[in-house]
This record gives sequence, C-alpha cells and structure tokens, in this order.
Amino acid sequence: MVEESYQLANELDVFKVVFENSLCGMLLADLTTNKICLANEKACEILGYTKEEIKKLQITNIHPSNYLSKVKKSGKWERNYFSGGKIPVKRKDGHIIYVDIHSISVKINGKTFLLGVFTGLENIDVTESIITAIDKKGNILFINEGGCKILGYEKEDIIGKNWFDDFLPENIRDKIRETFKNLIRRKDSKHIEYPVLTKNGERILRWRHTTLKNSRGKLTGIFSLGEDVTEKRKVEKALWVSEEKYRLMVENLEDYAIYMIDKNGKIMSWNKGAERIKGYKEKEVIGMHFSHFYTKEDIENDMPEKMLRIAKEKGKYKGEGWRVRKNGKLFWAQVVITALKDENGNLQGFVNVTKDLTERKVMEEKIMNAYEQVKKALEKEREFKRDTAHYFFNPIAIAKGYLSLALEEVDKKESKENIEKAIVAISRVEKVVKNITERGEIVE
Repeated sequence: MVEESYQLANELDVFKVVFENSLCGMLLADLTTNKICLANEKACEILGYTKEEIKKLQITNIHPSNYLSKVKKSGKWERNYFSGGKIPVKRKDGHIIYVDIHSISVKINGKTFLLGVFTGLENIDVTESIITAIDKKGNILFINEGGCKILGYEKEDIIGKNWFDDFLPENIRDKIRETFKNLIRRKDSKHIEYPVLTKNGERILRWRHTTLKNSRGKLTGIFSLGEDVTEKRKVEKALWVSEEKYRLMVENLEDYAIYMIDKNGKIMSWNKGAERIKGYKEKEVIGMHFSHFYTKEDIENDMPEKMLRIAKEKGKYKGEGWRVRKNGKLFWAQVVITALKDENGNLQGFVNVTKDLTERKVMEEKIMNAYEQVKKALEKEREFKRDTAHYFFNPIAIAKGYLSLALEEVDKKESKENIEKAIVAISRVEKVVKNITERGEIVE
C-alpha cells in the first residue's frame, strides 16, 4: 500500500487539485536544485509571499539556517523525506513561525521533487486535525502525525488499512462509503461530520475533502483534512441539554407568563403560563405587539413604550398594573421586563415575565374595604359617645347645680338630707354615663 501512495503521487495534476482546495499550505520543490516549483494560496498566505515571489525561492530561503544544518546532520535531507511538528519557517517579513509539516519525495517525469504539506500552528491546531489520502477503495495512502496521535496508532500501523472497515463504527460504514462514492461522482458536499474509531474510543471529526486526479483526469482517491471537534460537541451538547431543560421549564411553567419580545415590542415566543394567564394561543400572538394586553388608558399614555425604554436604559423594568385578557376581563399583573444585550451591549430584545396577582389584589381590596367599614363604625361609635355625653352630662350638671343652690338655702335638717341624697344619686348616674362613653362599660 505504501507503494500505491507513491504511485498516487507520481502525477503532477494530483497536486494542482489538492493545491486549489486544501486548507493546508502546500509546496512542491525540486530536490536537485532545492527550488520551489509550485505553491498554493494557503502556503503563500502563511509565508507572506505571492505565488510569483515564492517560485523564485529555494527551500533554504524559507527555513532558518540553523534548522537546515540540524536536518542535514540527522540524515533526513539525504533520505529526501522529513516530517514533524513545530518546524520553524521564515516568513517574507523575517518573522519565524512554526508549522506542522509532512513531506514525501515524489518522482515526476524522472525528476525527484519534495511535496510538503504544512499548517501554521496559529491557524490550525494540527494536534486536533487529521490529514489523510485514501484511494477509491478506501485504503489509506497517507496520514499525518496529528492523525496518528488522534487515532492512537503508529503510522506504519495505519498506512495500508481500509479507512471504512478499520476506523469507522460499523453502523455508519455503508453510509460514509456511499458519501465518498457520491463525492467522487461530484454529487455531494465536500463537508461532512462523523465519528471515527480510535485506540481509546470514538472521536468526532469534521472533514473537508477534495478529489485527486491523475494526468488523464481520472479520479484516483480522496484527500481529506479532519478537525477533531469531540470536546466542542460535548460542550455544545451539554449546553443544548441545559438550554433544553430551561426551555421545557419555561414552556411548562403555568404560574408565570414568560415570553420574548423583539426590539420593536413584537412577541417572539409564548409559554403555557402566558396562554393560561392571558388566554391566547401561541399562534395567535406571535408577531403581535405586546401592548395588545394593556388597557386603553395605558396605551393612550404610551405606557408600554415607556416600560421598554426604562428596561433598555436601566436593564430592567418592574411594576404592577391592570392588564386585559383575551375575553376582555381585567387582571392585576406584576410585570418584570428585562433587556437582552449581546457582549457588545447591543440590544437584542426583551424578556417579559408576568404573574397574575388578581387574587392578591382582590384580597387586598377586601381587606381595605373591611378596614374602611371598621373605621366608619369606630367613628360612629365615637359620635354616639359624644352625643350621649352631651345629652346626659348637660342635664345632670344643671340638676346638680340647682340642688347645690337649694342645699345652701334650706335650713331644715331633714330637707338637707333629702337634697344630699338626690345629689349622690345624680352623681352615680353621672359616673355610669362617663364609663359608658369613655370605656364602653356600664359600671359605677
């Protein structure tokens, strides 16, 4: 299978196709002269050269001299093959950057070339990416170091194996095979996401594919770059589960009307609580302006718009007031409107949370009515006591006065005793009336 990979690379057209579609930088260099013959757009972007400029360079121009010396001493240069991660390259502006590079030597028309495939570490995290080439039967012809790391195997344990049979879960093999066949027939999208089998379990990868052709235009295989998105999908799933729980909670919460409003006040969502409290089905209110639930007086006073302005400026509006149900009946609502803003502070809309406090309002009014009735009764009682005191105390005082005068004028002992008894009796009546009007008790 390794020999097939060299056969696959023996035609120049394959590289042209890969160059035009690859997310990686690609260079083809003549190893006899070390001159760069071909470069794709991504390579020019990473290195900072135009295609015309880069063709004037040699391999030695894009690597620091100390690194080239190290490579030559290792023997990799003489073997016409070297690959690795964090390899230094020199940009046009002189800055040294590090790339993940994978190179193989190929022969074209009897000449030896070096094909280098590389990714800038600041652009693509190659430790989480797989670069592969497979033939039309699915046999693996090439894989990068990052791919070996993700799969958990050495390169020699991967090259030659069948991608579909050895590295895909059984339940999706036929489907992905058909997808690749359609890709070769140019019927399918070049982007796809699916799980792969690794030494340590399944990983999810998102792929970008391009077809490979020989010089006669015949399709010979697929060149792919896959990004490991396993952790990203776990986070997304966890977030989705959390959001789904929140959504279900909001939708099924019946004690509160919770709905989204856009920047213009139009309703965007509707939960069961809103349906129960306000009486409208979701399909009846989506797109309706939320002022529809307000009294005519509030609308005339521009109350709905004022509430949104307060929420926008202060982040939240909170208040209570009468609202109108679908059947026209009023209910007393506690309303909280919260402004929703993005990370830059731009308004995205509002969340309206409404609670029906009609029962509390009715109870408060009953208590207030009872209080007023008690207050009136107490006032009537005070009036009665004042009137009673007036009608009794005045005659008693007059009677006592006249009796006191008579007592002073009477000489007979017997008459004096009778008058004194009358005064005592009247004083007793006076004390009883005083207790009635002041303490509400009939006692002396």
